[in-house]
Amino acid sequence: MHENQQERALGAYMTASARQSMLSAQSVGTCSHQACSALHCRGGLVSEGLEVARLFLAPNSPIVLTESKAMAAEPPRSGPAPPLTSAPLTVMVNEHTASASEILAGALHDNCRAVLVGGRTYGKGLIQSVYELSDSSGLVITVGKYLTPRRTDIDRSGIMPDFRSQPTAERAAAALDACRLEAAAAAEAGKPAGVAWQN
Repeated sequence: MHENQQERALGAYMTASARQSMLSAQSVGTCSHQACSALHCRGGLVSEGLEVARLFLAPNSPIVLTESKAMAAEPPRSGPAPPLTSAPLTVMVNEHTASASEILAGALHDNCRAVLVGGRTYGKGLIQSVYELSDSSGLVITVGKYLTPRRTDIDRSGIMPDFRSQPTAERAAAALDACRLEAAAAAEAGKPAGVAWQN
């Protein structure tokens, strides 16, 4: 992905200075910790949330799970390219973080790429189809719901952050280390990743 495409994808979640810092650090390998904001991010297109997640995830990482009889069970995953940065991330969330922003936050969190800081997210995870009727009215049918990679039901409870306020770099690193250990233990036990964590 070219740099201008990266900047557009990051635009909804990072300030201009943070985006430039990350893109510059990527080229010289000095990026140590970056913060993204999903505060008051009430949604957007799910496809955009998936694309932003792919920028930060290791190849072939699950991004979100769908629970629906009408949709394919195989979850969308990150591509074969390496992530934009391997630096640890902090994602700021609150009660207004919803929908595609929750999918992004959940993907980075459950893949041990980011700690979440702030308040519990809104909890908007239903998959709905809208049909226009002959009288110009509409019909909305719920056909499924989104779960994070470790099977947190976004719509039922939202996503609980790791910290209420900004942690020190040491505490954030310790949380990510614990996440990786739990994921490794679940994999060794032959359990799906979702069994290990429930928010």
